[in-house]
Amino acid sequence: MRKAIVFPLFVLLAVVLGRTPAQPAAAPVKKPVVITAVTSWFKDYPSNDAVWELQRQLERKSGGSLKIDWKGGPEIVSPFEAVDALSRGVFDMLNTSGAYYTQLVPEVVFLDYFDGPIKALRQAGVIDLFDKINQEKAGVKLLGVVRGASGYAFYTRKPVTKLEDFKGLKIRATPTYVPLIKALGASPVTMRPGDIYTAMERGVVDGFAFPEVGTMDLKLHEVYCCMIRPPFWTGRTVLLMNLQAFQKLSPEHQKLLTDTMRNIDEQWVEPHFKKLLEKELQELVTKHGRKIIDLPEADARRYREIAYTENWKTFVPTSPKYGEQIRKLAEPFSKPWPPLY
Repeated sequence: MRKAIVFPLFVLLAVVLGRTPAQPAAAPVKKPVVITAVTSWFKDYPSNDAVWELQRQLERKSGGSLKIDWKGGPEIVSPFEAVDALSRGVFDMLNTSGAYYTQLVPEVVFLDYFDGPIKALRQAGVIDLFDKINQEKAGVKLLGVVRGASGYAFYTRKPVTKLEDFKGLKIRATPTYVPLIKALGASPVTMRPGDIYTAMERGVVDGFAFPEVGTMDLKLHEVYCCMIRPPFWTGRTVLLMNLQAFQKLSPEHQKLLTDTMRNIDEQWVEPHFKKLLEKELQELVTKHGRKIIDLPEADARRYREIAYTENWKTFVPTSPKYGEQIRKLAEPFSKPWPPLY
């Protein structure tokens, strides 16, 4: 009689505690791995578009086990200080321009002088070399190149119809534009993108150098009359990751991240920016009444020749170890004429 009572009480106790005697304890649910990210531009700026595509694809392909958590843009950290913060582990990932961290990695601006598809650059070993240099000098990994298929241009308050018109102008710049601006006879004025509008509005500068895609997002079309073409170089922005943070990922997550990024920068980036460029050029004229001025061919050829030769001449000496190697690697890609975009 006693045994018959004890068994049901034992079963009842097990049920109250949440499991039968034979049921094993439930395995703990694994938390997703979260990569904290910052961008050098506000959220909706086109240079960030590939980051959001990576964010979507990673979460879907990983089943939610690997996520990107965007913490903010330039309000979090100045673009010129962001790579230093990344290398110190303040956050894990950064989307930025090479022009913003030449003080740490002077070679990074060379990427802009490689025209052509990202896939071709990767096959030639260009991306691997720049990854090696970024790891060596800044402790960051180059995950991919997240902008392409468009170049840079000058935007001016008054029409510039020939090379001679650049002389004496004050032009907003980052370090990468300085050799070109000086060679054109203009004066470079370094400032952040967020300061361009006011500087143009007040006449502090007469124009600015900027990627072909993105001036309307910053409403800069309100303060310039003209876009000067042909474009020069190729607009490249880079997605970087703190090297230690990358190495802490599991081998599976490392592969997923690098494979997904490669697919995006080789298959998604170029068509995306080609469409954005076509739309921007059309809207500047038809919607906002801005002028797109094409320099005469003789001036256009000289203009682009200056853009490439002056910058190689200036920046190669800043990298005694890699400068000549990079310039040689660029020979099939860095051609002033004809423009690709």
